[in-house]
Amino acid sequence: KLGGISTTLAARESLVARGIDPSAVVFLDDTRDLGNADFLRRFAHVAEFPALPPHPEPLDSWFLSTSDRFDRLLHHLLLHR
Repeated sequence: KLGGISTTLAARESLVARGIDPSAVVFLDDTRDLGNADFLRRFAHVAEFPALPPHPEPLDSWFLSTSDRFDRLLHHLLLHR
């Protein structure tokens, strides 16, 4: 949506000013390919995930299909604590 990058960067700057350096930014369903994830990679590790299934569909298959992404994100977070 409008202002997504500026809002994300402002939130990150607020956290950094308070002594918290975010280790990653997570995108859900960035299918519009606006380049937001690529732009934000200059400032933080970016993890991209597909959209969640509609409620009340179970999340089991979504978790299974994204387990490699979660593994990479967890590996990054553990290296950058």
